[in-house]
Parts: sequence; C-alpha cells; structure tokens
Amino acid sequence: MGDPEDIIRDIMKNTGSTIQIENLMMESFREVLKDEIKNRMQESLERNPEIKKEISEAIDILMEARLKEALALMKLAKASTKLGVESTPPDVRKEMIKSFTALFEKELGELLENTL
Repeated sequence: MGDPEDIIRDIMKNTGSTIQIENLMMESFREVLKDEIKNRMQESLERNPEIKKEISEAIDILMEARLKEALALMKLAKASTKLGVESTPPDVRKEMIKSFTALFEKELGELLENTL
C-alpha cells in the first residue's frame, strides 16, 4: 500500500486534469453556442436589411462619439500640460518644454511608423 501523501497527490493531479478537461469542454460548448447564435443573427439580418442599416447607422454614431471623446481627452491633456508648464518657474519651464517636445516627437514618430 502506498504512502497516504502519494495517494493524495495522485488524486489532486487527476482532479486537476479532470477539471481542465471539463473547462475545455465548457469553453468549446460556449464557442459552438456563440457560432450558432451568430449564424441565426446573420440570417435575420439578411432577411431584414432595415435592421442591418439601423445597426450600421448606430455604429457610425458610436464611432464618431468615441473619436470626439478621444479628441476631447487630447485637448484636456494639452491644456493640463500648458497649465503645468505655466505653473513652473521659468528656468525649469525651458527644460520641461524640451523634454515634452522630445517625448512627443519620439512617440509620434513611432506611431507614424507603426501606422504607415
């Protein structure tokens, strides 16, 4: 007869692998279910182009709103940076401006390289 600790360790290992298999099966089932729901929704959209158009218009409005939000956040960042610079002593201000400029040039350059 084996050591009780070895028996417990074996049970724990087997339980862990069983749970992993159960999780994998549940995830797979969810994926199959999602695919079926997507198929049914796509069929409904094909039968009713009015709904498809309505969804498309709503997505356009949402995208525009998100872009306006991003623009507003950038303007806030710009204004808060200006405020921070204005609030510093003149000798520190010049160094801050150089640092910010270098940082933005680098970030903008990387963004453009990755985008284009």
